[in-house]
Amino acid sequence: MYTKILLPLDASGVPEGVVGHAIALAKNMGASVLGLRVIPIVETGETFFERIQVEIGSYGARRRDEALTHLQELGEQFGEAGVPFTGETLFSGKSEADAITNYARDKGCDLIVLPILNQSSFSRWLMGNVVDKVCRRSTVPVLLVKADTLGR
Repeated sequence: MYTKILLPLDASGVPEGVVGHAIALAKNMGASVLGLRVIPIVETGETFFERIQVEIGSYGARRRDEALTHLQELGEQFGEAGVPFTGETLFSGKSEADAITNYARDKGCDLIVLPILNQSSFSRWLMGNVVDKVCRRSTVPVLLVKADTLGR
């Protein structure tokens, strides 16, 4: 049923329980997993300002380096489980939710696996909630996994 599963990461990576569920699902379905870290950039329309955000030592470059570390760790976990894994960091001028849903559609993903994080309603309202937005905007099915589960 599923052949390509998208596993988006945030700045802290992916909760271990969510990784366990993604591994189990991918193994059961014979699917591959795409890890994606979206790093939003501000598009000003001027090349200089777009590039400066990812220069060595910049905030964007540090976020990219953290993402590459998380993706490498995930690749090792999925590899040990015998699940094909590919990781990608995407700089985007779109919101994280739009970038994730567009990526899933463009790459032909069958499923998006996202963690449900413990956030208050006020926190979701104030900071926005990428998970809620992906669920509303995605044309691809979305599987929500409680972040504190152990991949059972």
